[in-house]
Amino acid sequence: MIRRLIRPFMLFLLFVLVCVATYMLLEHLRFVDARFWTARPRAIDYHHVHIGTKYFSLLVAVGLLAFEIWFAERILLTFVGHQGSFVAMDRSGARLSSGSTAPKLKVITRAGPGALRGSHAHFRRG
Repeated sequence: MIRRLIRPFMLFLLFVLVCVATYMLLEHLRFVDARFWTARPRAIDYHHVHIGTKYFSLLVAVGLLAFEIWFAERILLTFVGHQGSFVAMDRSGARLSSGSTAPKLKVITRAGPGALRGSHAHFRRG
């Protein structure tokens, strides 16, 4: 199950390291500052950076969005499956039969104002 998330995670780490190194080269930043700019490219003050940094920050923002979408897709496919139904897996990542392992959802409806009478506490209107 987790194996499907290893490749996107490793590529994300590589993307972050390349972005940090590029920010450090473009603007002569420390590692911590470059890491912050990678996490929040919108936090860069565009009045005080080179034009190349501005374009690169746009690429970083698009790359972060692409990784967010990829992670969401991988997580959904891992836990929901390709057919849109719940997929149960054992600890080794092998799929179990989907017949009785899918969770049952109970629908609770409101039965009206008298449905909760009896042992429940009554509240006064004030």
